[in-house]
Amino acid sequence: MSTLSAHAGQTSPWREFYARLAAEAPGDALRGAQRQALRQFPHPFAWAVCTLTGAPW
Repeated sequence: MSTLSAHAGQTSPWREFYARLAAEAPGDALRGAQRQALRQFPHPFAWAVCTLTGAPW
């Protein structure tokens, strides 16, 4: 359960990330998901919160 409220469209970067993660390195998957979200939601509020911690490969 999350304590942060999110609009339905704002969870899409995570879905995109996990879909990409099956075929890409974590860093590449996150970058691709953020770029996709940026096209849908230009304001960083919707996509900039997504971060990757640790080795990006």
